[in-house]
Amino acid sequence: MNDESKLCDTSDNCSDVLKLIPILNERHICPICSNEVNNLKECEILLHKKGEKRRIRTELLYCSSCELAYVDSELLRNIKNEHDGFWAMSFKPPKRITIETMKKRMMQTERSSKHTKKASQLLRYKKQKRMFPFAYGYEVKPSNSINSSAIRKQITLLQSGLDICPLCFRQLHEFINFIPIEVNYFVRIPGKHCLMCDRFYVPESQKGNLKNILNFPAAKEFSLLYDVLESSKFKEYFERFASNESYIKFYMLKDCKDGTLSPLIISSDARADENDPYIYHYASPEIRRLFKQIIHDGVDTVLWKDRLCHVEYQRPMLGTSFQGKAPVVQQIEISANGGYVSNNPKREIVDVLLYCPKTENYELSRATYNKEEQIYYMDLSRYRNFCRKYGKPDVSIRLPQSKWDNYGNDGWDSLNEESILHLFGYNVNQQDNLSDKTRQDILAEIIDLDLDFMKPAAIIRHLQFLIKSRETNPNQVIACGKWKRDIAFVENYRANPSRFIIAASDTKG
Repeated sequence: MNDESKLCDTSDNCSDVLKLIPILNERHICPICSNEVNNLKECEILLHKKGEKRRIRTELLYCSSCELAYVDSELLRNIKNEHDGFWAMSFKPPKRITIETMKKRMMQTERSSKHTKKASQLLRYKKQKRMFPFAYGYEVKPSNSINSSAIRKQITLLQSGLDICPLCFRQLHEFINFIPIEVNYFVRIPGKHCLMCDRFYVPESQKGNLKNILNFPAAKEFSLLYDVLESSKFKEYFERFASNESYIKFYMLKDCKDGTLSPLIISSDARADENDPYIYHYASPEIRRLFKQIIHDGVDTVLWKDRLCHVEYQRPMLGTSFQGKAPVVQQIEISANGGYVSNNPKREIVDVLLYCPKTENYELSRATYNKEEQIYYMDLSRYRNFCRKYGKPDVSIRLPQSKWDNYGNDGWDSLNEESILHLFGYNVNQQDNLSDKTRQDILAEIIDLDLDFMKPAAIIRHLQFLIKSRETNPNQVIACGKWKRDIAFVENYRANPSRFIIAASDTKG
């Protein structure tokens, strides 16, 4: 192209100067008349560069039918290269547009339409960088575009990853916080938020930028909190044990009287560092009382060794909450041989803590942990013995999926001989010939255990189902008679959960 452009006056008041130039597609088709644009015509256009303006005359693509000038991407690059980086402002015309609208837009001095949004955002961003150089790397938002409920005035820095809250061990969620830097401007800070603790976390790599932002008067009510290990003498102590699988949890306790910090590491190995005053086995009486206060009662000020202490910090040693081997268990599955030695490599014997309201403490029991399904199993006999000794634990009891397959919404709907009642030792066969008292004692114990899947109504429905399905069989007359007597017993039995209550003095401590 033979460009005969020349410098002009920087004033843009001339009505025939093109401020915005429409861009043609690769086929050079005019969006108004759909004709191919091949002609050239010399036009006067306005160029921009870092707040400066320059008027030049140069040849543009020209549609003689519509009397409109156009550019393409190659023409724009040539203009910028030939005029010291000054660039022409352009826009992509919509599919439906009139000649009058096109000409009006080409003479605009401000780019307010949606078709020039990207360029206007770039100009605003450059302006923000000039106004707030300390906010580089963060997006600046005007105050009228943010939600005040999304502001958290305490910002916590963490050296570790941002997946689990170090205070409550719950999953963190994506969150955007806003810090004021001027009266009408806020900095947008991405991070993660704990719904339970209502804490906002950011990675430690942002510490330098955040400190600069918090130095401004508008952010004086905001504070930057540090990982307590970062500012304590016990950081190396924690890191020494962090990778050892025998150590499962770390606490930092602060004496409410003198403010001294004391670390506390909880171990799954009873023989680990017996001489270390800061290491305790999770089944020790001291730790079980501590778990009762922190986990069950949900308090952060605890009584530890006759001292009132604040739980300043807590963290799982292996990244997530005990890696599926939490000594404090919320759900147990009743399954044969649970808690006993197994040759299955996917299962291992573990000691778990179950909270018992009657003893007001966590009590220890043996269980089987399924590594693949991450489920704890306990044999029915072991669970019954635990209830007799400590009372009914405050945990969820479930059955294996294979047992639930035979359990409908209204009770059992199968003649599976390995029914749920059979798991408790209940049967009416002639071989065992259990007396009425023995069978009904079993039923009474089942009711007193107060299991969600073993309510009296469900037991009655099951026994009625057995009678209905076998009453026509002459060989089942005796069995049906036993089931009828047992139904009468269940209907008149008054639940007695106190059978599992033991003297508090025998279990506490």
